[in-house]
Amino acid sequence: MGSTAEHQELVNAAHLAAGSLPQVRIWKQVNGVFRSIDGSRLIKVGLVGSSDLTGILLRGGRRLEAEAKTGKAKQTKEQRSFAHMIVKYGGVFILFHSVEEFIEKLKLEM
Repeated sequence: MGSTAEHQELVNAAHLAAGSLPQVRIWKQVNGVFRSIDGSRLIKVGLVGSSDLTGILLRGGRRLEAEAKTGKAKQTKEQRSFAHMIVKYGGVFILFHSVEEFIEKLKLEM
């Protein structure tokens, strides 16, 4: 499994690369569990299974969801279900392991 830092670097780099394309609007989607500032409670953010990046494609106005994986990390059951839902309803889902792979797959959808 990849490290959290390695994963975040990949998400950030993919976000910047795709954000430079005029046919795409993309943003990071925050998911996870965090502690409150005083540490007294846990706060859940985002949808279970949702992707690292989300956006919209100019061509057809299709929703874009992209999930980064590093090392030997695999999609969870919830992530696979989320990806299936996006595709079923006409959106684009991209699973990627490098920025180059992400941009290559993204360009096929534009």
